[in-house]
Amino acid sequence: RGENCIFNEYVADYYVNNYFTYLMNQGANVIEARLITIDELENLGCTISDGCKNSAHKWLYSTTYWVGTYYDECSMWALNANGTLYDLYHDTPFDAGVRPVIEMSLSEFK
Repeated sequence: RGENCIFNEYVADYYVNNYFTYLMNQGANVIEARLITIDELENLGCTISDGCKNSAHKWLYSTTYWVGTYYDECSMWALNANGTLYDLYHDTPFDAGVRPVIEMSLSEFK
């Protein structure tokens, strides 16, 4: 998040926060709503060099979306629908979608 870059995080945050509020208003006990991180993608079989094309989880790249990890001071990671990871510059907030990670307690499902 460099001084010369004004990253437009509000777009992703807006949708994630709205979905969090919607779920809470429906009675869900949501612990956290956020974007997936590079570390989590790597734990699911993705790599920076090959993206997620070799992951057993094809649902990971069924659409293009923001990843909640900075690539450098002016861009964030995104995952493309073709399975590649790439950097998305700060002034292109609408070039990727938002796929929130919703964390809930397992006790919600008992």
